[in-house]
Amino acid sequence: MYNICRKSTLGMHLKRFQKEFPDHFNFFPRTWMYPAEFHDIQEYAKQKESKRQKKIESGIMTEAESEADPTVVFICKPECGS
Repeated sequence: MYNICRKSTLGMHLKRFQKEFPDHFNFFPRTWMYPAEFHDIQEYAKQKESKRQKKIESGIMTEAESEADPTVVFICKPECGS
C-alpha cells in the first residue's frame, strides 16, 4: 500500500494499468516521470505550442477596444466578424 500511495509510483502504476486496460483507465491526465521522461515532456510541449500557433494563425488577433485593460487580446475567426 505504501508503494501505491507515493506520487511517483502511483503515476507509474496508472500508466501501466492504462496500457493494459485503456477503456477502464482513461480518467486521469497525461503523466510523466521526471527526469526519466524529460524528452517526452519537451516533445509534448512543442506539439502543444505548434497546435496553439496554428490556431492563432488561422484567426485574427485584435486588441481590446477598452483602454481600461490594454493587455486584453481577443482571438476570433474571420467568419465570426469583429
